[in-house]
Amino acid sequence: MDQHPDIDTLALESPGGSLFEAWHLINEVESRGLSTYVDSDCASACAFVFLAGRERLIDGEGLLGFHAPGAQGFAEYD
Repeated sequence: MDQHPDIDTLALESPGGSLFEAWHLINEVESRGLSTYVDSDCASACAFVFLAGRERLIDGEGLLGFHAPGAQGFAEYD
């Protein structure tokens, strides 16, 4: 990103992943004032990155997926 400062939008496509890793990307999106764009599936941690965008755009085929965060070693709520 430092080599291409003219980039203003981050396109996202992911089933999710580590929320801790997503926080690094969220910080980049916020500090650079990037917009976020989804044209397919963006779920779990990806959806949080999407929400960090200055402007948030979803194509007609784009889907966001949310769920309660979880971590290994923690029991689920009943």
